[in-house]
Amino acid sequence: MNKQVANWIKSSQYDLKTAEHMLKTGRYIYVLFMCHLSVEKLLKGLYEAILKKIAPKTHNLIYLLNANRH
Repeated sequence: MNKQVANWIKSSQYDLKTAEHMLKTGRYIYVLFMCHLSVEKLLKGLYEAILKKIAPKTHNLIYLLNANRH
């Protein structure tokens, strides 16, 4: 696994852990935001791993999901 893909995964895991902590404190809007960010980073890592290109600068999860279908 290349370094950038590993960074996407590590960052995604960090965001998910942050969401878990926010959930415990009742910060539900931030939980949603951090979960979205975590999924986005995983999809970008997948994009770079599969397509060997830099992930697009978008926050659209549906777009990223479809872009990963080659």
